[in-house]
Amino acid sequence: MKLLTAITTEDRWVIVSMALTLSGVILGALLAEPRAFGVTAIIVIGLLFIARSVTHSPRLSWLLVFGLVAGVMELWADWVHVVYFVVGAVVFRLSLLKTTG
Repeated sequence: MKLLTAITTEDRWVIVSMALTLSGVILGALLAEPRAFGVTAIIVIGLLFIARSVTHSPRLSWLLVFGLVAGVMELWADWVHVVYFVVGAVVFRLSLLKTTG
C-alpha cells in the first residue's frame, strides 16, 4: 500500500503513456495494421508534451529528448540494415534457388 501512495502525478503520466504504448503495439499486431503504431506514437508524444506542460517536470523533458534520440538512431539502424544487409541476403537466397531448382 505504501507503493501506491508513493506514486506521484509524474509517475502516473509515465505509467499511462507506457500502457497506451503497449496497447497500441498489441492492437497493431492483432490487426496487422502498421498505422496503429504511428498513431499510438503520436498520441503518446502529445500526451507527454501535455504532461510536461502540466507538471513542469524536467524528468519528462529528458524522457522526450531520450525518446527522440533513440527513435532517430533506430531509424538510422533500420536504414543501414535494409540497405547493406537485406538486399544482399535476398539476392543470395534467389541465387541459391536458381542453382538448386
